[in-house]
Order: sequence, then C-alpha cells, then structure tokens
Amino acid sequence: MNTVNVDTDIRFVRMPMYDATGVVTGYFVTPSSTALILRPDLWAELELAYLNLDLPRLALDRTVFLVPTPHMVEGKIGIPRHAGRIALVVTPLTLMVPNIAEHLVRLRRRGYLLVLGVYRGTENQLAMLELFTHVLLDQNLTTEEAARVAVTAAGEGAVVVAPRLVTEGGKEEPVPGVSVLLGTPTAGVAVEIGDAELLPNEVACLEAVRLLGEAEVDVEAVGRVLGADPALVLRVLRLVNGAATGLSHRVDSVRRAIVLLGPVQVQGLVMASLVASTSDQIDNLWLLIARGITCERLSPGSESAYTVGLLSALSTERGIPAHVLAERTRLSDDAYGALVLGEGPLGHVLQAVVAHERNDFDAVTAMGIEVDDVTRAYFDAIPEALDAVLTALTPSGAEL
Repeated sequence: MNTVNVDTDIRFVRMPMYDATGVVTGYFVTPSSTALILRPDLWAELELAYLNLDLPRLALDRTVFLVPTPHMVEGKIGIPRHAGRIALVVTPLTLMVPNIAEHLVRLRRRGYLLVLGVYRGTENQLAMLELFTHVLLDQNLTTEEAARVAVTAAGEGAVVVAPRLVTEGGKEEPVPGVSVLLGTPTAGVAVEIGDAELLPNEVACLEAVRLLGEAEVDVEAVGRVLGADPALVLRVLRLVNGAATGLSHRVDSVRRAIVLLGPVQVQGLVMASLVASTSDQIDNLWLLIARGITCERLSPGSESAYTVGLLSALSTERGIPAHVLAERTRLSDDAYGALVLGEGPLGHVLQAVVAHERNDFDAVTAMGIEVDDVTRAYFDAIPEALDAVLTALTPSGAEL
C-alpha cells in the first residue's frame, strides 16, 4: 500500500489488484482514512483531492478503483480523468442516495465500471446485482463465507474482488469464484540457488552493484563489467545523454558516463535492469523498484538502503535466498544484517516497508516506525520508480 499528499491535507493509499497468476491488473486508490468517506462535512475536501490526483502517474493506463462521494455519483461533482477505465466502488452510504438506480444506469452508460462494495450476498445486495459489473467482498468474511458469496456472485455474472486471504502460515488461500485479489502478490517459495543458476547478465549486474557500492569506486573495473552487457551500456549512455543532464556534447564512453552520473545513479539503473531481467510485467517491476526507493527515503543516512530494498525485492521475485544475493554483492556487515536478518535501523525500515506492502500496519508499528511515514514515502516514490521502470524496460537504442 502506498500514500500520497495532494494540495489538500488528504492522503490516499494505492493498492495493487492482481489476478490468479499474480499479474497486476489495476489499482485501488482510496483515502487513507475511512472517515473522509463517511462524513459529509469532509466530502468537498475529498472531492477536490480526487480531482487533483494524477492518475496516469499512479496507474499508467490500468483500471483505477476508487470510492466516490454521493455527490460524484449524483453527477454534482466531476470524476477524475484517467487514460484507463475507472471503477466506482459504491458503499452502503451511497446506496441511500435518492434514485440511486437511475444514477448507476447513467454511469454505466458513460463507460464506468460499478463495484458493489462491502458485499456479503444479502437479499438486498442480490436484488441490485444486475446494476453492477463487480462486487468487492466484505473483508470481515471468513474464507468459507467468502467462497459461498463469491461463487453466487460470479454465477450472476459479476467479477468478484476480494482482499488477500492468507492462512496463519502466511500461505495465500485461494477462494472459489474470486477473480481479482486486492493487495501485494505473495512471493513464491524461496529455493536454494547457487551462482551456476544465475543468468550471465544477472551475475554481471550483481558484480557491477558490488563495485559501485565500494567506498572507492574503480571506474575502469565497473566499465569492464558493464561492457559485457551491450544493452545495459546503451541504457547508461542514453541516461547520461538525456536532456536532464544538460550536457552540450554527447558522451559515448561508459566510463565517462559513470563519472558524470555518479555511482549511486548508475547503481540504481543497474539494479533496475537486474530486476527487469526477471520480469517484463511492468506493474510487478514497478512495485519492486518502489520498495528500494522507499527504503532509501526512510533511511536518508544510509548509502545502501536502495540496494538492500531492491535486493530484497529481487529475492522475492526470483526466489533466491537473501543471503546468496548479499554474499554475491559483498554487502557491508550492516547491510547484510538488514537484508538477511532484518537487524539494525535499516533492517527495521526494510521490514516496515515489506509489512506495509502487505497492509500489516501492526507489523509496521512494531518496527518503531510511523505508518504514515512509510505510506507517504512509498507513494511519493511511485513516480520516480515509474521512470526507473520505463528506462529499464525501454529497448536499447530506443528513445523514452
């Protein structure tokens, strides 16, 4: 879950929505406080905050689910613009709006998806089901109740959305009838893996990360390692020759590019490319890089926070044990303790960020870190992470 501040004092959270294969298909964007939806005296401020959201920077062209105020459903207040589709989650409070059925039909005709929220399969909800494209299951349902309700709703043609349901052992619990899950996809089971099972470009990237993290960076050595991956060299050169650097002459030497960009920025690009090599699904990669940036924002005094965050994400994505990555990149003792053991200030930050992604606020607080600080840092990192993703996934030689 991620949070952003707009021009008002209202913050929003963004949660990924994904299918049974773990592919992110959309995002749920909602106020961090439910009081904003329940209190009519706060609706005007909430409506302004909605209109100020830059949805393409938060969700690209993916479907965005949001909870509108009654005024937005009635057409008195506009709905945010978005390149993709918008799904309006209708709460029990909004269902009390006069002539609600007419408003819902109008919104459907305008192309909006409609989601019946807090769905428990009651008689009243079943009677209204034909007006909606989706249902969002009540998070308080047990697994058994959720399965019964989901199967019935799916049988009526509704797309069923549900919060992640996990067992006490942390294993995700599949629910019959549910098509979309809300939250961060669960990692696969970690497997023992050695250097022989790492891809050549992954080995090169990890070696470059190690060299770039040294107190005294050997530019020649970094250049030789990066030179083994022509695609990565082209990305580095494209980055240094971009308009943002303000250079009057083009740079065609990777060693010169490293000097001009600095080891931190080059290391970030290498790490992004490393993670990109494991997944071409832009949303999943976006989430992983956002973790690294968030760790960095929450640990301003640490030079290895970004690396530790991304290595933990890589461990999750590839199922490579964290200690293998830590040893391969020769992390410092403090960074090793943070990544592998969750120890020290950086280890606590990493655990808090991962817990926040799972919507486990108690675990965030247990790390001695304010939930609001993590959510603000995460959401603020999203646009920066998107830029890193697009750079990492852009074919070499192509322009962004």
